[in-house]
Amino acid sequence: MSENTITFKELVYHYKQPLTLEESSINLDDLSENEIVVKIASAAINPVDLVLFNTHPYVFFSRSKKLFGRDFSGVIVAKGSSVTKFEVQDKISGILDAEIYQTKAGSYSEYVKIDVTKYQNIGKKPNNLTMNEAASFNLVLGTAWTLFTHHHKPTENTRALVIGGATSVGNYAIQLLRQYYNVKSIISVNSTKSADYCKEAGADFIVDYTKGDSPGQVAKIIEEEFQGEKLDIIVDCVGGNEFFSTIDQCLKPKTENSGYVTIAGDEVYDYSKPLNPFKMGGVFKRFIFPKCFNYAFSAIDHGTWYDVLAKYFEEGKLKVNINKVVTGLENFQETIDIIIDHKSQGKVVLEIDSEL
Repeated sequence: MSENTITFKELVYHYKQPLTLEESSINLDDLSENEIVVKIASAAINPVDLVLFNTHPYVFFSRSKKLFGRDFSGVIVAKGSSVTKFEVQDKISGILDAEIYQTKAGSYSEYVKIDVTKYQNIGKKPNNLTMNEAASFNLVLGTAWTLFTHHHKPTENTRALVIGGATSVGNYAIQLLRQYYNVKSIISVNSTKSADYCKEAGADFIVDYTKGDSPGQVAKIIEEEFQGEKLDIIVDCVGGNEFFSTIDQCLKPKTENSGYVTIAGDEVYDYSKPLNPFKMGGVFKRFIFPKCFNYAFSAIDHGTWYDVLAKYFEEGKLKVNINKVVTGLENFQETIDIIIDHKSQGKVVLEIDSEL
């Protein structure tokens, strides 16, 4: 083996097989001009990681090795001749998301090779964040950003409802609405125990879903606090259809440029089970017959959002929230178990190398 070969462990899965740690290697002599090699400090788990793993026998139609994880932070140890944005020893973070069903590179690994022309949602980590913090925000913040840039750009006059304001995406949606868009009003649907967390992010009003009839509670706020002025946008970060039957009472008509955006679809998803598109009801039908419905799909923006929002972290306008840090790549299963429970307020991070 060449002296320029790095040997390391990574979390992989094969067709209908469990997640396992396997040895892999990167030959630095074979590095292409657009590639960098990153020694990973930390990785953060997201529900989509479990969705891809549990669904892979049904959608990938391939028995090749697949890798786990998208969010990462780390240090560049090598780069190709055409890479100008980064230098060796730069501390970076980002998302491994070159494709929707991204399984060819994984952040649950000691090293990763990245083609910077394909994986564009990466950047130099905000100076005031630790490596664990820098790994935690990427996919959820990028998702929250895309909710507004692709579907409904808020203004200072916007009144917004965030369903699931205590979720990771929901909390960043609230922060962006308040700090980046400076909207007029924000209602967050979450439990009472998460009220302070959501208000700190920027929510003006809290609807406690544990009390039942969330649409009725929202309608009351609209009537008493907004003098009957309806919402401009509803952002659903949980899934479900509770608001559908009474949406006209809460949301302005489309002619006034209103919008309902969801990251979860019509149902609350069980991350421990495979994703069955035939049980996704309206979402699946709209995907197959898009012209029959007022509906659109999109993926995370590829572009400048990382660099723009990194400055907001450094200025203290955006904040990370980590629920738990699990130490050691070998303890990957603990991070998965926390996500399956649906009880994490904040991100779960796997610290792979504490020395970086």
